[in-house]
Amino acid sequence: KEFDEHFTFIAGFRRNTHRYAERLAMLDPETKRRWTYADLGADVDRLAAGLAAAGVKPRDVVTFQLFNCPEFALLYLASQQLGAIASPINFRFAAGETAYVLDDSLPRVYVYDAAISDTAREALAMAAYRPALTVEVGGEGADPAGSAVRFDDVTNSGGTAAVYDGATTWDETTRLYNQGTTGMPE
Repeated sequence: KEFDEHFTFIAGFRRNTHRYAERLAMLDPETKRRWTYADLGADVDRLAAGLAAAGVKPRDVVTFQLFNCPEFALLYLASQQLGAIASPINFRFAAGETAYVLDDSLPRVYVYDAAISDTAREALAMAAYRPALTVEVGGEGADPAGSAVRFDDVTNSGGTAAVYDGATTWDETTRLYNQGTTGMPE
């Protein structure tokens, strides 16, 4: 048997957007919105284009601090489509823990849920590193601090982004931080 070193998670997803185009891929229980594989692929393409327009390139980190929501899945897939590293972090992290992750991973983009916006803003103030783009998911109206753009603004920015074709199964695609009871996330 031959090992295909270019069959990555995103390659499998892309294959499925064609193979199972009309089948259900994702359902948001809160809004009842449904995505077929073709729909999901199109939304991933739009988000990848918006992230690319913000300067995300291969091996950049995209950190997201979200609840279980469609944006989580979209960011995970769009990051990999660009060859970037998806770094989901716990929405329960305190501001200091989030600041630690920002300083440690140096993400190009930091995305957080509006429900934790106070913690996110405090973390950004504490961190020495400042992501090039900060994005808020959900919420009403504009970010009162004016420091974050809306998720919809990123996904509706227009343009296209090529699928990064240099990825191998050996590349870092996901960076996870876990939290112990005695120290900072690792």
